[in-house]
Amino acid sequence: MRLGARSTFGMLFLGFAAILLLGEILVLAYPVGTQMANDANVRTPLSRGEHAMWLGIIAALSAAGWWLMFGGRPRRNTPTHPRHHG
Repeated sequence: MRLGARSTFGMLFLGFAAILLLGEILVLAYPVGTQMANDANVRTPLSRGEHAMWLGIIAALSAAGWWLMFGGRPRRNTPTHPRHHG
């Protein structure tokens, strides 16, 4: 059951990273328009450093999700004692 939970959390991380990536692409494509839609906090668009930070966060979430789904799994059918030949 542990592997099922790992895969589920991995899919959640990858899904959340995908949603953030779509938002970041939208902000990069139309920075002024996305900031103008927020009437409560009108300021200048994000700087390159802030975009790089968000892309790093997205990459970290993607890597964590990928590792949870495909990496770091325990070996199956590992022998508990050496085989006797002969």
